[in-house]
Amino acid sequence: MSDEIQRLNEAVDVFAARMKEKLSHKYAQGMKGWDNISPDNQQLLYDKFINHVESQCNGHDEWVDLANFCMFLDRINRIAAYEQ
Repeated sequence: MSDEIQRLNEAVDVFAARMKEKLSHKYAQGMKGWDNISPDNQQLLYDKFINHVESQCNGHDEWVDLANFCMFLDRINRIAAYEQ
């Protein structure tokens, strides 16, 4: 494995750990239902994603939030494609 790929893999691992930490923190605060694959929830998650993008991601954790929204939406789309 090249040094660059190794550094990229390490960066992904660090970022994924931050995503998991943020998810756990939000869950402890009562934020639940992210795995609801209904079209209404998909739209809600998409709207939250857009709101975060439009906020210009000024906060340190905003990038982590965006990544988590992308993960939620990707999961919903993969499940919906599988169920068709």
